[in-house]
Amino acid sequence: EDRAFEAVACARTRGEFGSQTVDDVPLPRAGVLRLVDQDMIDAAIKLFLAQNGARVAGRKLEVIIKDDAGVPDTTRRLAQELVVNDKVVALAGFGITPSAMATAPIATQSKTPMVVMAAATSAITEASPFVVRTSFTLPQAAVALLRQVA
Repeated sequence: EDRAFEAVACARTRGEFGSQTVDDVPLPRAGVLRLVDQDMIDAAIKLFLAQNGARVAGRKLEVIIKDDAGVPDTTRRLAQELVVNDKVVALAGFGITPSAMATAPIATQSKTPMVVMAAATSAITEASPFVVRTSFTLPQAAVALLRQVA
């Protein structure tokens, strides 16, 4: 069962214990961050499903795409709706620090894991005990750059 929305990507799993959802608040699809665009995100999702199938832990995976447009208030609102209305089991994505920081209190209050995939400010993981990062921090990138030019 696939559904697409115009605005946070989510994967919904259905199993014997009802419906649970894993949600992704992806990178903005406008402005300078358009480089990480819809086509790349869509292709990554399709590749994952092709390689791994549409089942996770025996439950069907449903992917829904939404876009926060790089607006922290929109990210927070979408995340809140997904946690409260859709009963998501995780939030992921977050292309910019303000959006990640705006959503961290929702992760904390709802005890929902939040996976930051691109926002690079070091303090993000301190904003909530439910935040993890899969990418680099700004200091890590700076050190690597300085080693190359030194």
